[in-house]
Amino acid sequence: NKILRILKSKGLAPDLPEDLYHLIKKAVAVRKHLERNRKDKDAKFRLILIESR
Repeated sequence: NKILRILKSKGLAPDLPEDLYHLIKKAVAVRKHLERNRKDKDAKFRLILIESR
């Protein structure tokens, strides 16, 4: 939080919040996994949970 405040004061704050960025990154990784493993029902379920956040 303090680091983000310093970055904002210097004008270097990221466009996306860090937590949102990592959720998107995780969802993309699970989608890529599902392209290779279409029958992975647990991954499909986890993707739904990730995207609902």
